[in-house]
Amino acid sequence: MQFDLVFLDPPRFAKSAFGIVDLVNDYQGLFKPAVLTTKAGGKIVCCNNVAKVDRQAWYDSLVRCVEKQGRKVTATQWLECHQDFPAFDDNHPLKIVVLTID
Repeated sequence: MQFDLVFLDPPRFAKSAFGIVDLVNDYQGLFKPAVLTTKAGGKIVCCNNVAKVDRQAWYDSLVRCVEKQGRKVTATQWLECHQDFPAFDDNHPLKIVVLTID
């Protein structure tokens, strides 16, 4: 089953019977299934709330993951939420990007 819109907003770290979620070391492990369940022309809203994850490096890893699936990011939209979640060092922890995938 594929969807027009997929939201990916995992916790920073979680451990369960299904495994471990770790946004610093394995966001792609969660992102790949999101790519596979998104229709061509669909959108994925990706969130990452870890301050030590560099915004550009994270984005680049998302694009690489899409391309490894033989697909392409056709549009990118960053959602800015810095007024609601201020940072004192200009390294805002919450990063939200909407990717359109073909």
